[in-house]
Amino acid sequence: NKAPGVKAGIAVGFENDWYGEEVGAYVELLEGEKENSEQIINFCKAHLPHAKTPKVIVFGNEIPVTSTGKYQRRKVAHLFSDWKEIQFRKN
Repeated sequence: NKAPGVKAGIAVGFENDWYGEEVGAYVELLEGEKENSEQIINFCKAHLPHAKTPKVIVFGNEIPVTSTGKYQRRKVAHLFSDWKEIQFRKN
């Protein structure tokens, strides 16, 4: 299942002071779609357990891949550093 308006997305683990690590998502939208983190997070909450639901969405134009087509999560992990000190609660 894909969230509406999403072309592709990857889960990215990021360092968090409260839990050690949290889950974020780096998302590439379909052309013409508007960024809507809340919509994507709500979609994920409906389909995934809390521990696997991204707490933060970062939007980008292209997901970095290796020459063999594997996603390079480490290349986007730094984009989540602003949320290192946030305590995310289950809603």
